[in-house]
Amino acid sequence: MSLENKVFVVGLPRTGTTSVCVAAINAGIPTAHTAYTQHCFEQAQFFADTPCFSHYPYLAKRFPSSRFILLQRDRQAWLASIKQLLLRMQKNLLCEQGGFSPLLKQSYADVFAPLNAQTLADDQHLSACYERHQQAVREYFSPDPQRLLTIDVSNAADYQRFCAFLDIDPSADGFAHLNKGNKVMAWREVQSPLKISSTRNGKVDNLDSWWLP
Repeated sequence: MSLENKVFVVGLPRTGTTSVCVAAINAGIPTAHTAYTQHCFEQAQFFADTPCFSHYPYLAKRFPSSRFILLQRDRQAWLASIKQLLLRMQKNLLCEQGGFSPLLKQSYADVFAPLNAQTLADDQHLSACYERHQQAVREYFSPDPQRLLTIDVSNAADYQRFCAFLDIDPSADGFAHLNKGNKVMAWREVQSPLKISSTRNGKVDNLDSWWLP
């Protein structure tokens, strides 16, 4: 896989992004779970989470040879998990000053709009956001369907499709089930030279002028 042939996972948080990132690392692919600097985008080949799930149109144009993976998950299981995540993130997501990086805030605000203290705990709103995102991704890639793979990491057959899409050898273990329950720290525990830092010593870049070629 050339560094220009990048793969972006555009599934929403809590759909298995860490599991596919670990599978990519196990296959020998430089991987970033979140990316906030130009250096990160240049060094990694496989990406997930923010800002991929919100900025995929920019990435598709910035990297014309890139491909994309849309993750799906049982809706009720996803709702329970995403509400726990958003509740933990609420203070840093919704504050006007400080908190998370502007790009991370923008990603969540775009996909979960309107995002506020009420909607981040509203099943109906979050379910609608999930469906809107799924449909938007499918529609965006409909003129070029070979660039998009849609999978569910809980489906063993979809692991085989994932490997075929990346042209990698399957592992007997398939996708690891990571971040079970309310745990979200599995990526921090991954130790590999193929794990690419998403920031520059904690600092992020302003990528606004870099998205488009």
